[in-house]
Amino acid sequence: MDLSQAQVDAYRRDGFLVVERMFSPAETAVLQATLPEITDPSRGKVFFDEASGAVRVSQGAHLYNETLRRLSLHPRLVRPAQQLLGTAVHVYQSRLTIKPGLESVPASGWDWHQDFEAWHNDDGMPEPRALVTFTFMDDVTVANAPLLVLPRSHHRGLIGTSVLVKAKDGSTYQDVIIEPDSLREMAQQGGVIALTGPVGTVAFMHCLMVHASGENISPLRRALFSVVFNPVDNRPQHPREGPYTPATWDPVRPLADDCLLTTAS
Repeated sequence: MDLSQAQVDAYRRDGFLVVERMFSPAETAVLQATLPEITDPSRGKVFFDEASGAVRVSQGAHLYNETLRRLSLHPRLVRPAQQLLGTAVHVYQSRLTIKPGLESVPASGWDWHQDFEAWHNDDGMPEPRALVTFTFMDDVTVANAPLLVLPRSHHRGLIGTSVLVKAKDGSTYQDVIIEPDSLREMAQQGGVIALTGPVGTVAFMHCLMVHASGENISPLRRALFSVVFNPVDNRPQHPREGPYTPATWDPVRPLADDCLLTTAS
């Protein structure tokens, strides 16, 4: 699948693009079937929500799950990534972010942030040229804590302030805070958009986009699987070990369009 010029222009202007029903019901059923494996704590790549105790993030599932490896090489993700970035790309990382439906405690959200900040500081990614893709593994509505973005915020560069934060265990770590005044200014200029759509939708987002999401107080699960593409000439200088490290730095070669449906065979 290739994006239209209007879609490419919208992404470059706004910093995000949402394409509904990019994957069929049969394909999304194959994707949903991966959830028990990739949320299994024995994998060692699974992280928990402090508030609810539920699985919050699963990192690097495309490195061990065949279906998600195929998703990371799917032409409906790869070709748009090549178009939007204008060059050959590699798969930088993947992650599942999941908020289960309301149980005893709502699943926590994510504060306002820019993904590139961590990739630049922790991995040495030289330039903010990476592209984040979100494949909706559930219907995402205004009710189940969708991703919120500040349109055109990617044009501002890195805007956070580094602060020292004290953790619950008494240790300290560096975090980056985006000041409320800056958020208000950006929201007044460009608004705040909720990225919603039916299961199978794909959202494309610039790595400098300011984004966040709230608690999921609804009874409806919200699961997104992200594949991050990065230009091969923008390789991080000191990548972290473990599920963050790419399997290869080689340019992606997309698989056949029906690759998800042929996983079992």
